[in-house]
Amino acid sequence: MGRKKKGKRRTRSPHPGVVLRSRKRTNSTTCFARFTDPDTGRVVDENLNKLGLTTAERRRDWAIKKSKTLATRRAALASGAPRHTNTALVEAVDAYFVSALLRESTVENYRAGINLFLGWCKKQGLKTGDEVFPHHLAHFLNHLKGLPCRVPVQGGRRNQRKARGRLKPTSVNNRLRAVKAVLNDLRRLGLLPHLTSGDLKDRLKAVRTGQVRKRFFKQKELGALLGAALRHDQDCFRETRQEHARRSEPGATRRYDPVAPFVCFVLLTGCRLGEALNMRWTDINLEEREITLLSFATKTAQDRVIDLRVSPSLVRILTVLKLRAGSDPFVFGGKKPWSRHKVDPARVRMIEKFGALAFRWQELRQTTATYLTNAPGIFPGAGAWRSAKQLGHSVQIAEKHYAKLHKNIDPDAETLDEAMDLVEILAEIEADLGVPPGRRRSSA
Repeated sequence: MGRKKKGKRRTRSPHPGVVLRSRKRTNSTTCFARFTDPDTGRVVDENLNKLGLTTAERRRDWAIKKSKTLATRRAALASGAPRHTNTALVEAVDAYFVSALLRESTVENYRAGINLFLGWCKKQGLKTGDEVFPHHLAHFLNHLKGLPCRVPVQGGRRNQRKARGRLKPTSVNNRLRAVKAVLNDLRRLGLLPHLTSGDLKDRLKAVRTGQVRKRFFKQKELGALLGAALRHDQDCFRETRQEHARRSEPGATRRYDPVAPFVCFVLLTGCRLGEALNMRWTDINLEEREITLLSFATKTAQDRVIDLRVSPSLVRILTVLKLRAGSDPFVFGGKKPWSRHKVDPARVRMIEKFGALAFRWQELRQTTATYLTNAPGIFPGAGAWRSAKQLGHSVQIAEKHYAKLHKNIDPDAETLDEAMDLVEILAEIEADLGVPPGRRRSSA
């Protein structure tokens, strides 16, 4: 019998899982490595020419190291390690804002915070969520604490700002809340595989600020504030073109849209600014003297009823505004609601031109909570509870921040108009709006 011919002996690859190939073209040869990504299961072709691997020995050494890396990664996945997605951080954040159901003001606030985080990651060379580890969060927090506070330049160009000191602790915490909210959502989607909810809580701890006493305005200050709002609304042009052509009486054209009713509304209801701007006439029942805010329109996502019987003057003001509105849906703005860009310039004009004390819209809400909680005649025996229900926060907030804050309130005052000593100035605002004299200071 003849000797059996042996087949070609197979040799084991020194880099299993990684295949080296080449594509020959007329003027060049492209060498690449083909392997399967353990995280996605996709076949990947990596160009070795772009990596500078110009010799067969260097390509072989690279393939051996790559094979070991892939084997280690497969073992880690088999042990329960999270999979990498290689999603760019910027793309993930943009997708978050597209899908998240957030108010415009919330999106603006979240953007300001997360953009600081994205800018820091770019400087650190972190491009994808797979590259973010817990220790990066701690380093970002230290970076955030050292950021300068940028303030407007007096007499400078529009939006021109300069650095002055460091960010206040409250500003740091505000940015941290935004960063944690966005990163936590990306973590749930698996786009930050190395982070857990515990990492976000532990590495992005809020800065201690201490308990800040809530600011509120006393009776004389409130009278001066509404007086400035009334002067703002009554300011007129000296003479317009129509008046110059003798088509109307000179000095009868008002310079600005009236803002006094809006200031009264925020002050006497305690609404948040966003709630007041987006208030619809369908939310207000003047016969029952109440405002009903549904869950989608409130910050706490809970229905709320605001009792208007605490301010008869506001009921009369709203009655006049309702008659003028006709079929317009929004209380302030008509067919479209006013925005912050409408009321904030009016607030600045009141302060700089008409002598109002410096105030923020949130401070008007805090003033409402102070009077409702401390006035014994408005909600007898249940001030903190009724005040909390009126403003849409917890009773603990009312007791912790507003109880015993203001002690000089007339015990016989049964309405906010009387407790704030605003009866006379509110009557002037009603007269400016055209409320009949017989109805002023009478029960609504």
